[in-house]
Amino acid sequence: GHPRTPPGVLGVSAAAGRGRPRGRAGAAGVRPWHQSPTALPLIPAGQQGQDRLRLAFTIDAGCQLQVDVTDLLSGERRGPIRLGSVR
Repeated sequence: GHPRTPPGVLGVSAAAGRGRPRGRAGAAGVRPWHQSPTALPLIPAGQQGQDRLRLAFTIDAGCQLQVDVTDLLSGERRGPIRLGSVR
């Protein structure tokens, strides 16, 4: 299982994404994500059923997965936050 995240902190893990690949770009397969989740403290804590964050994932020229985060409650923006290598 995954480690539990304390209340008020959102754990972001690339493995949790629901996106579908657009097509095949070669013979690469899916591999487990070995990096630890990145914590994003939320003050105040989010409420169940209420959208709180907008996440935009990108891959840079160095094959690093990054996320830009917007807190929908406060308007605070963070990022890009480097999550790890995709190769």
